[in-house]
Amino acid sequence: MSEDKPKWERVPEYDYVKGVEKPMDVDVGVKNDSEDLESIVEEGVKADKDSEKKVRGKIDELTTEGASGSQTDIQLYDPLEDDDRDFLRAELEKLQKETRFQAPAILKGNKTATEYDSKVANFSTQTKIVVLPSGRKMFLIKNYAGSSVHRGLDSLMKRFTGCKMRKAKSGEWKSQFERKSQIPVIPNESDNTIVLDYIPNVNLYDLYANRDKVDDWGECEFAEDVDSEKLMVITDKIVDKVKEIHNKGIAWGELILPNMIIDKDQNIHICDPEVSYNEDVPLNEQKARDLVDLIISISATMKQKNGVDYPEIVQRIIERYGDAEVLSELNKLASKKPSVINKLFFGYTKERLGVKDYKEHEGIRNQIVEELSK
Repeated sequence: MSEDKPKWERVPEYDYVKGVEKPMDVDVGVKNDSEDLESIVEEGVKADKDSEKKVRGKIDELTTEGASGSQTDIQLYDPLEDDDRDFLRAELEKLQKETRFQAPAILKGNKTATEYDSKVANFSTQTKIVVLPSGRKMFLIKNYAGSSVHRGLDSLMKRFTGCKMRKAKSGEWKSQFERKSQIPVIPNESDNTIVLDYIPNVNLYDLYANRDKVDDWGECEFAEDVDSEKLMVITDKIVDKVKEIHNKGIAWGELILPNMIIDKDQNIHICDPEVSYNEDVPLNEQKARDLVDLIISISATMKQKNGVDYPEIVQRIIERYGDAEVLSELNKLASKKPSVINKLFFGYTKERLGVKDYKEHEGIRNQIVEELSK
């Protein structure tokens, strides 16, 4: 295994029964070149069929001891009771059948499984909340075969807009999710399904941008009283969480409001770990790219929906983050002029970051440069 790659870029294979990491001779890195869409679709279909064979009867191998990982300090999960394992096995088989012929989500995303009236769509996976006989709730995430089309197109658009990142291919998706997830992953034998304990939560984009559209926030009752002032406090919590992850030598990729949640105790969780930077991007630049996406995503939403001007948000995030080396890289990124190709595909950037138009996008970038020049 290559030792010169950051730890989080390596893909460990873990034997959850023996409780040890299996030796690996191959690194799975992020390639710069875009994938051929036909091969991506074929790969997704094959992986989906293979995983269906593995799910049946195999979930009994879920260990009764909490798993621990070595490279990202994976947290212990609570063991499953026998009845819960049987029920979960059946639910995984059911989800497998439900998504077998699911069409790709290209123009309209899939509704994310939540216990409140979320307005955030999910394009690359199908999600489901199940309640086990014990009352314990599970969050199932299915990388269905048709999502390979979205993954391929999305990676191409990221390349055309200068993001230097892409979504994991189907063959990498589960191992990358397990490796980067900040929420303990409960092992199962399906190559294309992730099982997590469900955390009552609110998507941060809903909280920042859709409060006027949501009538019922479920268990997260605090969301009913959130205003622009409280959002500033939540923004501080987001920056603290990003610093915590960055200090571990981890950069996220596509660090935007729709990819973060806040739980009922108002703790921040960064989700959607399926995006990785190209392997030739230095770590500090990766962290800076996290920051520029985060600043633009929050600044645009706070201006559009909450009436808070860019300078206040930009200054708050930069001062709270504080890492001089990363901020130096941030200055370079914000100062860089977009290419003709970047401008041509700006529609993708607009949707990805939630900006109103090109003027707003460049206005926030200019504000970053101005703040860093003080």
